[in-house]
Amino acid sequence: MSIRLDERRYAEELKRLVADFRMWKNPLVPLPDGFEDDLAWRSYRVFGQTSPADIIALAVRTRDEDLVAQGEGFISDSVSMIDDEDVFGWLFRMIWGKELQLRERQQSR
Repeated sequence: MSIRLDERRYAEELKRLVADFRMWKNPLVPLPDGFEDDLAWRSYRVFGQTSPADIIALAVRTRDEDLVAQGEGFISDSVSMIDDEDVFGWLFRMIWGKELQLRERQQSR
């Protein structure tokens, strides 16, 4: 079994998400109805059912400053990593980071 990933399209969608998140954060004009719902939905489309998508969706719903900063930071850092290493390098870092967190958590018990 193989998995196909359109790296260019994924990176473009992520960059659009960053731009729209920033536009939502500091709008220069009134945003269309449903913009926030679309932004939250797109975060799940890009990141799946993960903590980063939850943070972005909660940030959009609550406008909590800490969540907004975390969401923007995560998607901005993701774009930078993908630009530097490609999507598979970014995915590897994400998976490896979670693996290390789980190991540290188990060792501290």
